[in-house]
Amino acid sequence: MEENQEHTDVLNQDLRDMLCHILQSQWNVIEVENDLEPHEYDWYVTTIIKIFERGKHTIDVGNFLMEQETKILEKSGDRDKNHDIANKLSFTYHKLNTKDWSKED
Repeated sequence: MEENQEHTDVLNQDLRDMLCHILQSQWNVIEVENDLEPHEYDWYVTTIIKIFERGKHTIDVGNFLMEQETKILEKSGDRDKNHDIANKLSFTYHKLNTKDWSKED
């Protein structure tokens, strides 16, 4: 990787697979609209990774999920459920991201 290239885990397939699994098994919101194949979760997974990479916190991911749930269901999202899922996503992200934290940015 070049020195000036920004680190990203968007292409980290292990991380993507695990985040996708969490969304599929926990969120259950997208299924209201239609049954999505794993690759159809890509936009959500990519967005979640980018939120974490920008130094945002679990609460930001929970708010993102709640906002998406509200759009899909056309009614207010479940805040507690979405923030619980965000905690699981955060734990997974921080365990599986590939950034070398021993070096200064």
